[in-house]
Amino acid sequence: MAYKNFVGNVSKQVDGLFASISARYNFDLGDEFELAVCDILRQILPEKYGICRGFVVTRDDKSAGDDIIIFDSQRIPTLRFLTRNRWDRKEEIPVEAVYAYIEAKHTLCLSGDGGQSLNHAAKQLATVKALPRAAVTLNEIVPGVSFGGQAQREPGYPDIKNPMLALIVSRQVRLSDREAPATVNSFFSSLQQVSSDIGGIHQQHAPDLIIAGSDAVCFPTESGRVQSPFSRHGVTSLTPCKASGQGWGVGLATLMWALDEIQLGRIEWSQVAAAALKLPTH
Repeated sequence: MAYKNFVGNVSKQVDGLFASISARYNFDLGDEFELAVCDILRQILPEKYGICRGFVVTRDDKSAGDDIIIFDSQRIPTLRFLTRNRWDRKEEIPVEAVYAYIEAKHTLCLSGDGGQSLNHAAKQLATVKALPRAAVTLNEIVPGVSFGGQAQREPGYPDIKNPMLALIVSRQVRLSDREAPATVNSFFSSLQQVSSDIGGIHQQHAPDLIIAGSDAVCFPTESGRVQSPFSRHGVTSLTPCKASGQGWGVGLATLMWALDEIQLGRIEWSQVAAAALKLPTH
């Protein structure tokens, strides 16, 4: 049991938090579940990681998303300057500041294209991951400082330091929008099929992690092995694993793994200031 059974204890803590939060939020509505997930992430993640609901925005004002964003709250400001940790109001976050984007569904539907479906969530993730941002190269030590040699990462990782993690999280799962929530044994084969389909359709911008209730988690695998927490175009496929009630603990441990591996870039503030004054830059 690693670190005093971290995975098991987090899973129990999340279940307890959902139970207590359900007294305040009506989980039949998507917004309320997003608020609950934000509460949980704030209690678990270190303070350096900002958490909000809202949109990811590029320098040329393209935007995508509408769910939960984990961002660098120490180096880069939000764009609407709202009070922090107020989940009811939606923020705008520069794409350069985003560690992860999360689609939160209280009850994830494995079929169809409705708002609570796995396919719809994957499309939303793909749109956010497709937003352009400058790559942080492997030989960049800290923002703006690089060495002249050629760096290599361990096998299984992307060839940049700032991949954006994309997650789908849910409290429970059902096979279709007309059925009641299902147990893992009844939905697992369907989850295997739909995750494989999604990995193919959205291969270039596939989800990196799916928490399908407390009993199943999907990871990017290469030849059946999890080598990094990131999906890689043409290399990995989404593979479900039974989590036996520990889905949230396993998922959040994987999230922490990914956050540790991401080194974000920077905003070129000189160009922002110069553009406002209509001045040339180097």
